[in-house]
Amino acid sequence: MALRVAPVLPRGDPPTLAPAAELGLTDARLLVETLLVAASDPVWVSDTCGHLVLANEAFGAALGRPAGALRGLTPEDLFSPSLATRVRRAQELVMQTEAPFRVQEFLYPVGSVERRLFETCFRSIRGPDGKLWGTVAVTRDVTHDRLCDQELLGARDFLFALVNAAGPGWTANRDHRLTLVSRAAAEVFGHPPSIVIGKTPAQLLPDEEAETIVSLQEEAFRTGREVARELDLRGPGGRAISFLIRAFPYVGPASEPLVVSLCTDVTEIRRLGRGLAAAGDFLSGILNAIPDPVFAKDREHRWVFVNDAMCAFVGRERDQLLAQPDTELFGASQVPGIHERDDEVFRTGSESLVEEDLTVRAGETKRVVVSKSLHVDPEGRPLVVGVIRDVTKTRSDEAALRRANRRLEAANAELEAFVFAASHDLVAPLRRIESFSEFLLEGYLDRLELDGQELLRRIWSTARSGEQLTEDLLTLSRATRGELLRERIDLSALARELADGLLEDSPGRAVEIDVADGVVVDADRRLLRLCLENLLGNALKFTRGREARIEVGEDGRDVEGERVYIVRDNGVGFDMAFADRLFGVFQRLHRAEDYPGSGIGLALVQRIVHRHGGRVWAESAVGQGTTIRFTLGV
Repeated sequence: MALRVAPVLPRGDPPTLAPAAELGLTDARLLVETLLVAASDPVWVSDTCGHLVLANEAFGAALGRPAGALRGLTPEDLFSPSLATRVRRAQELVMQTEAPFRVQEFLYPVGSVERRLFETCFRSIRGPDGKLWGTVAVTRDVTHDRLCDQELLGARDFLFALVNAAGPGWTANRDHRLTLVSRAAAEVFGHPPSIVIGKTPAQLLPDEEAETIVSLQEEAFRTGREVARELDLRGPGGRAISFLIRAFPYVGPASEPLVVSLCTDVTEIRRLGRGLAAAGDFLSGILNAIPDPVFAKDREHRWVFVNDAMCAFVGRERDQLLAQPDTELFGASQVPGIHERDDEVFRTGSESLVEEDLTVRAGETKRVVVSKSLHVDPEGRPLVVGVIRDVTKTRSDEAALRRANRRLEAANAELEAFVFAASHDLVAPLRRIESFSEFLLEGYLDRLELDGQELLRRIWSTARSGEQLTEDLLTLSRATRGELLRERIDLSALARELADGLLEDSPGRAVEIDVADGVVVDADRRLLRLCLENLLGNALKFTRGREARIEVGEDGRDVEGERVYIVRDNGVGFDMAFADRLFGVFQRLHRAEDYPGSGIGLALVQRIVHRHGGRVWAESAVGQGTTIRFTLGV
């Protein structure tokens, strides 16, 4: 469209005094010239033939010549041939079409060594009579604008690259139509970016997901703040993906309000979170199943974790304990000591183990053993983790047991002293009775009748048995007295030595004694000899009347890991229903007439084994022999 040059009211004249049409041409020309002179950009006017009619000083300065000296010159007189050709073409074009036309050219301004980009805008001019009068051109230095455009383009390219690298993201306008979409977002939407742009979420996603995104963007528009929400979408291949969508508002080109939405794939994070939550629940279940109170405290001595047993211990609910200090739970006099031990664990990292009386706020005092150690939680926060063992009843039972043991020890000591004294005092009279009886049997037997002879023999036998019983009782008493002196002993060699002595005392018997090689024990030599003497003696006694086979050796380990030793025979055996009587004093499972003895041997074996901290037991069957097993506490 052509510009019309119309008279303009001078500044200050009231609009009603003179209409613009009544201004003279001279006044209008002066006003136009004034405006041209005031313009900072080069402005120049040419007639229909291209001759310069009017130019401002900025135009003359750009060409390095006075503006008044340029009047009447043509483009060929003012510019280089190539630029003159382009100017001519632009002037002709705007006069033909009456539409603006722009020409850009790199030039070196007068007095400058820097090449600059100039843009000239041509428009046609019509006079007051409406006839085409010529052209007006305005030239501007657009170098800075071009650089800004290039920087914006570079920034846009960088933004595109950044968005594509960051994952799914898009921008949307107030109608929720997508104006910019990353490649990853286009994959989520299931279409190429060229198709996705201009669409709304409702056109690309199922209703529920689309409504969530629209609601999120609406909230960002409304609040002007960043908002976030999680949403499950279907990714490439139909795989379910959990996204954290963050939407924040910003102002786009032409001041258009937009929302930028960025998606972060949190599928793996959520899976790990669920796993951690399950692990936390599992761990909490384990800790709550522990019968002892378990707790954790931070540096400010506040409780950050307690299990069910801890809640029961102090008589509080969990929410009444967490974040509470020790002063809310324990006696005021005890808190400084508790804090001192906590601080020591924090400072040194070493474990703390202390037994103390602890008074809870309910007023109940308990004897406890508290174990504390330093741990660091997943957030890097140091914590004191402790376990409380309530030993109130245990210590009470131990004290009662110690009192009972002292009473028992006193009673045993009195009993042993009595047995020792009685046995010792009985030995001499019994020996005299045995000696006198034996003297009578040897010197006066023929003077007695048969009944008298039998009575005398019974007196001698009874005295001899009493003497042996007394000696056995003394041996039993000595077995529990004195210090236990352990040493390394070759049990195999000791058993063979004792077996050889027993065989010498049993001439004519068919006896096989098999002693395993290399059986070594830690025991008291004197007591171990007594133990084996009685076990081998019993085995030899109860195999009388048959071809005896006796074994001595090692039989692995018991359930507590102690080595088990055996003495096995193929003798008469016994009924296991009476096994609990086997190791009692004066207890017999067979008739004394068939198998004589004092009934103290196996009681002595048990006492010796118990002094070593071991145990002894028997396995047998009538007519199938007996196996005695024992351990020695190591």
